[in-house]
Amino acid sequence: MAENNADYSKQEYWEERYKSEPKYDWFTSRYEDIVNLLDKTFRKLGDPSALKILHLGCGNSSLGPDLYRRGFKNIINIDYSVVVIENMAKEYSQEMPEMTWMAMDVRDLKYEDGAFDIVIDKALMDTFQADKESETMDDDIDRMLMEASRVTKNGGYFYQITWEIPYLRMSWTKQDKYNWDITYEIIGDNDMYRLFTYAKHQNSSSAVENAVADQ
Repeated sequence: MAENNADYSKQEYWEERYKSEPKYDWFTSRYEDIVNLLDKTFRKLGDPSALKILHLGCGNSSLGPDLYRRGFKNIINIDYSVVVIENMAKEYSQEMPEMTWMAMDVRDLKYEDGAFDIVIDKALMDTFQADKESETMDDDIDRMLMEASRVTKNGGYFYQITWEIPYLRMSWTKQDKYNWDITYEIIGDNDMYRLFTYAKHQNSSSAVENAVADQ
């Protein structure tokens, strides 16, 4: 674990950590609840094998593989750590050939507008928030949210799993420029963790494109 919480927002910290850490999940005590809830939620959206899913900041969590085993085959897992992407691809590519691992920065996604039915953030935005003294924190979070909105198709969904309370989380995410409606629910049997659901408006492409162009 990091000696300083601010390290969680730094790419070099993760590159070094992933050299020796095979697996880790931030939500160990509620992990099965998370997978079950996502499984149930995603199945309402259509055929699991047909849904196009982007997992942001996948790290070395087994979330992508566990969803794959439940029938969600079309998953792209991205992380800005080259080390962890190489490790995860080596471990899972043979068993799960339809799933993809890509080294990529969530603030600059290399995908077309509206490319995905579902975009997932499990504790990724939390890492950007770890360094409260960072001069780029606000911009990093905004760029991430803009990109998440941009690559989610109209009528699609962006999901965040976090321990942050709604009042604080929505102070960031409840802005017109992101073009989504927000709901949330508690994960498991206590109120420590939440799933935020951002339903992207059906007619939102022009607003998002203009906001991205202004950055």
